[in-house]
Order: sequence, then C-alpha cells, then structure tokens
Amino acid sequence: VYARVPLKASGYGDAVAARNDKENCATNTRRWPKKRKKAHAASMDWEEVRRRTSSFVPLITACPAKAAKADGDDEPPRKIFLDAGARKYQSSPTWFRTKYPQGDEFTMHAFDADAGYAREYEHDKKATFTAGLLWNESGYASFSKKLVFDYWTFHKDEADAPPNTGRTMLALDFAAIVKNVTRPKDFVVLKIDIEGAEFPVFRHLAQTGALEHIDEVFMECHHGEWVPLWPSNHSLADCHRLMNALTAVGIFTHKWY
Repeated sequence: VYARVPLKASGYGDAVAARNDKENCATNTRRWPKKRKKAHAASMDWEEVRRRTSSFVPLITACPAKAAKADGDDEPPRKIFLDAGARKYQSSPTWFRTKYPQGDEFTMHAFDADAGYAREYEHDKKATFTAGLLWNESGYASFSKKLVFDYWTFHKDEADAPPNTGRTMLALDFAAIVKNVTRPKDFVVLKIDIEGAEFPVFRHLAQTGALEHIDEVFMECHHGEWVPLWPSNHSLADCHRLMNALTAVGIFTHKWY
C-alpha cells in the first residue's frame, strides 16, 4: 500500500532526520491527508489493499497437515484465531471469517483497547471480545496523546497514573492470555496490529514460551519510516528482522495492511 510513497531513511537516525526535514521528507497524503476521514478513504489505494489481502497463501493451504488430527491423537487440534488490535467486527474479523480458508470454523478471541466495539461481536457465537491494551504485564496504561505505544506509560495500580494523563485503560498480559486460551497442539493464527508495541510483545511471547503456541502471524509493523511524524524508535529494517526472526522459528509470517 505504501510502496509508491518515497520516504527518506534507511535507519532510525535517518528516520529522525527525515521527519525533521520538511523539504526532503515526503508526506504520505494517502494515509494521512489534511482533511481526514472522508479524504482518507478517498486517497487510499483500496484496489491495491484488496489485491494484497486476497493474494496471500495461508498456512492451512500450504500445509493442511498442521490443522489435521495426528496419528494416535484422540483429540484434533482446535482452530483458533487471535485478533490483537481487532477494532470493529467489519475489519479484520470479517476478513478472516470470509477470506481465510475454513475461517468460519475457528474460535475467535478479539482484543482491542476500545471497549466500544464489544457489541459488534455479540452475533458471532464463536467469537469473544476483550477490551484492554495488550502488553507484557497486567495493570494499567495511561496515554498522554495518541493511542500508540510511544505515548503511554504502564503502571500496576490505577491510582498511579501520571499527571496530565488523557486516558487510562486496562493493560493485559498477552503471553498469559495466549497460554491460557491455546495449547501447543492447536492450530493458532494471530493477527497483530497494536500500534508499535509488537516489538516488546513478541519478545515477551518468546521469553515465556507462548510463541510456541502460534503457527501463523499477520502483522502490521510500525516504524519510523512508515509515515513522517510516526513516533517510533524502530526502523523498517527492524520490521524486516522481526518478520525474519518469526519465520526462522517456523512461524508462517505475513505483512498485514
């Protein structure tokens, strides 16, 4: 979606310079137009988005045996979809139900920081919605500006919110959730779009062993070269390294748009 937008930077230092260089740093007007909402929808290349989301090869097609009953096993693996940063039901949950092979057979666990989306999931009897910010500990997260990783502070007690906090919400230990709702033998697909927190969260999933439960990942990776002024300490190269690291341990990994 963003490949045609020339953004300067090959490392984080260059990304910072690019964001501060108004003359040479291109502005992705398709993603961040001056007049948002309606203009945003009009400026996005939706044909390209549809092409990319329909041309992927899912793991369940590439390796059907991953989701099949093993010899001598009394119970087949359960099919489970974890949607981290799900937002509205008509977004990634509907895409998964309709586009992913056997998507309607999966048990869905959807998570989003905005509790307002909960009602949209009530009609899906195989889906549960949990409101909260996904993190590496249970507690609370307070935001100073936008609902993105670099703008929030974690604290164990709600009363410890720093001054001038715009919003405080529940933080959830995602690794503990993964280990609680899945088993290593299950066929587990994870879509993750958590506004920059994917780097520490994946590190914690690996450290706790929860990553061993996941077979396939669709990830939107946020970095300082994504769009100008995006607050991140990570570069595009960091995103490539993360995806390569997931692939290296046997996880079928895709970019999410």
